[in-house]
Amino acid sequence: MFEIHLLFDEVFLSLNVNFPNKNAKLVIRGDRQKVKRVKELLDGAYGAFGHIFNAEYTNPIDLHYAVMTTLDGEFTPMVSKGKKLIKKYDPEIPDGAIT
Repeated sequence: MFEIHLLFDEVFLSLNVNFPNKNAKLVIRGDRQKVKRVKELLDGAYGAFGHIFNAEYTNPIDLHYAVMTTLDGEFTPMVSKGKKLIKKYDPEIPDGAIT
């Protein structure tokens, strides 16, 4: 489980995953107006490696990057579960792969 808590706003963004690059449905819980605002801000955000952030299905690395670069300032994000999943941003692309 990977979860980011937006402190003072009681909004939680979570992914049911155990690996840093595993995609899962993003669940956002909390006050309806604040959840709406979070979704607005994340729409058009970028993932950790420069691609457009997918706010429906994502992984811990991209969620962490998008939240920290987009929501920090208006909200106070803190990783509350799964900190080990974002120790380093590694896309896990094999050597010689064409991307």
